[in-house]
Amino acid sequence: MALSPIEASRCVIWGTLATTWMATHFALLGCTPPAVTPPKRAEPTCARTSLRLDGTSFRELRLEDVTGDGHGDLAVLQDEGFLVLFAGQGDSTFAAPRKYSVGPTPRDIAVADINEDGKKDLLVVGHFSNALTVLLGTGGGDFQEARSYPLGNHSQKLRLADFNADGHLDVVTKNAGSGGFFNITVLMGRGDGSFAAAVPYPTTGLPRDLGIADIDSDGRTDVLVAITNQNVVDVFRGQADGTLSAPARLDLSEDPLHLELFDVNGDAAADLLVSHGLASPGHLSIYLNQGEGTFGPERRVGLDSPDAFVSLHLDGDGTPDLAVSTLEGAVLLLKGTGDGSFSPASAPLYQGNWPTALAVGTLDGDAHPDMAWLTSKGEVEITHDIQSCVVKLPE
Repeated sequence: MALSPIEASRCVIWGTLATTWMATHFALLGCTPPAVTPPKRAEPTCARTSLRLDGTSFRELRLEDVTGDGHGDLAVLQDEGFLVLFAGQGDSTFAAPRKYSVGPTPRDIAVADINEDGKKDLLVVGHFSNALTVLLGTGGGDFQEARSYPLGNHSQKLRLADFNADGHLDVVTKNAGSGGFFNITVLMGRGDGSFAAAVPYPTTGLPRDLGIADIDSDGRTDVLVAITNQNVVDVFRGQADGTLSAPARLDLSEDPLHLELFDVNGDAAADLLVSHGLASPGHLSIYLNQGEGTFGPERRVGLDSPDAFVSLHLDGDGTPDLAVSTLEGAVLLLKGTGDGSFSPASAPLYQGNWPTALAVGTLDGDAHPDMAWLTSKGEVEITHDIQSCVVKLPE
């Protein structure tokens, strides 16, 4: 399946959006555009910058304050075995990048204070290293020598939560396995930056993505795992002793690509969102939490080939909104209505090379979220003050 963006879309400068796109398009062709009456809507004022990364095969990124100076930093994983850190300067620019060795083919990254010293640490899982690599922060973007902890085969995703309620962060990873043996693994944190040995929990098939939340409101973290080619999510319930239950099956309409868990309708219960970018037609599915960890019927948002997505706030109404990347090479903004449904918030924010990962944070420490995405060509696109990018569509 070709994942390259639609080449023709490059003729349109989406950053200008709305009323000026026809003039721009015709100018590129060297001719005069016809007279048009533009729709009445606000022009976007958001700015976007690009970083060209040195190397190949970048996989994941985070936009967080790693150095502890109050400015958002950019951490990117490189297949050659490095984490590349761009320290933010507080004015939407970055210092020269620093590289840290994290083992071959890193696939996911988390930023947290796992040794409880007030400094941010970095955790990375490796696809071929089959290990969790931990970089304990000493402040200012410096780290102790890396520590590694064995995982299951072909680890690709990680999440952090306190599974055993001891006040220390634990790690759960999903592992593609080999020879048909697929699982997730949980490593209990000790609070000093170290972890106990990984405990495996078999999944019902090849795991593609995972999410964590207390879906049944019992005070324990549950783990949901999207399973490839089975139209199913495995549901692992958190137990009182910090272990996980055997997986229960939650049937989906199509093969899942990406899942997230958060409250979309304001009832304080985590809802399930799943992208189905390989389905025809493509769509985003929303399953509202009915209480006690059960989910209601599927609600669909029709989108062309949706892939990864993140929650963010496009205004101050307190309702979560979405940024969605597509396999066709677009980044879309969706406005949440508060009842579990979503609608387009603007014209496409971006159209170009396939966005392989999204991250939301703040570069300058203000209350307005910024967003970064990584493309298949090794570029990082950064949109400043994502709220100003919303352009009302015609009725």
